Amino acid sequence: MLKKVKNLISNNIEIDDSIKKYALIIGENPTMGARSPLLWNVAFKKHKISCKMYPADVNKNNFKKLIRELYRDKKFLAAAITNPYKETIYQMLKKQSSSLAKEIQSGNCLYRKQNKFFLTNTDAEASFFALKKKFKLKKENTILIMGFGGVGKAV
Repeated sequence: MLKKVKNLISNNIEIDDSIKKYALIIGENPTMGARSPLLWNVAFKKHKISCKMYPADVNKNNFKKLIRELYRDKKFLAAAITNPYKETIYQMLKKQSSSLAKEIQSGNCLYRKQNKFFLTNTDAEASFFALKKKFKLKKENTILIMGFGGVGKAV
């Protein structure tokens, strides 16, 4: 991991030099209980992928700088983006965003493809897929969402 990247993250991350790629979950405090690193690291290991995911606590002043530095780090593969940065990352990557991310102006999945960054919103994709399959929804249907949890805005 580039030294500049480490300097923009509040928590300490020690990257194993034997891995080829790494991923992050980026938010104000994912070290306080994010499950993504545990889940992804099990999947990477099971599928013999030389990659590891780490939580990255980032303050608002460093978020945009971090994204720019991650772009320069060729070992960086992807990131889960958590609150409060889902709208900020969308503003940075509007042109490289999926149609759903553009529609809700929010992204939670940053990934590198052919050395470029792209953004999507997996909350919206999964929710629409599940609702469409369960209720056979069409574009003109109306639904009511009760509550406003982490996925609420995406839905």
